[in-house]
Amino acid sequence: SGAIAIDSATGELTVLDSSAFDFETNSTITATVAITANGVTETIDAAINLNDVTEDIAIFLSDSKPVYIAANDGDWIEITETEYNSLASQLNNVSTAGLSDGVFDDNSTGNLLPNGAQNFTLCTQNTSDTNLRIKQGNYVFAFKYVNMATATRTTDQVKISSSTTITDSFTNLGSTLASHSGKGVHYFVIKGNAVKNSGDGYLAFYSSAFSGNKATTGFTNYYASGNKLSMSKYENKVYQYQALTTTEKQW
Repeated sequence: SGAIAIDSATGELTVLDSSAFDFETNSTITATVAITANGVTETIDAAINLNDVTEDIAIFLSDSKPVYIAANDGDWIEITETEYNSLASQLNNVSTAGLSDGVFDDNSTGNLLPNGAQNFTLCTQNTSDTNLRIKQGNYVFAFKYVNMATATRTTDQVKISSSTTITDSFTNLGSTLASHSGKGVHYFVIKGNAVKNSGDGYLAFYSSAFSGNKATTGFTNYYASGNKLSMSKYENKVYQYQALTTTEKQW
């Protein structure tokens, strides 16, 4: 409904809602066109068959598209906030892992502590908030976090698990994050992730330098010194990171 429009004078069909033209949602757009002249009405059934464009992520990138297309599978590239938000709202069946939008703090009001988690692997838990987890059957395809360091970062790494026990083993997802610098939120997308979570698990992050954090009631941060695949120590903090996930591999 509302996917296309018709010019009543010329009969020209045009796109009204481009978001409806997504193969994963609607492989075919159908309509009935009624033509009336001199009191006589005829109808025509119209069908618009969509092609499956395998690189849906690239469609929603602008400035970062050339780097993304040139990247190898498993590479993380830095993208813009606008591109990250477009992927969140335009791809199919997208949800978040790590902090939800309501908890994620970009530090625009100076709420976050300036230091913390330099050369630590981090994972946040809230036993009453299962939305922190990566759901079974989901792919992670984008990531953001708050950087509080000034130096260039080259070794940060996203990690995932498939167990609801937060201290179980993690695996590295793709390469290290693309080289980046500057305080504030940084946004990334991974090229060609083919790893679907086999069970509900957690999102972890190796933070090579200072990342935004604050004490938040109900949250516990597990951590380990260095770039590790398991964590056992914990503290009552929350580190500012989030991933986008989806049940559909649209790339």
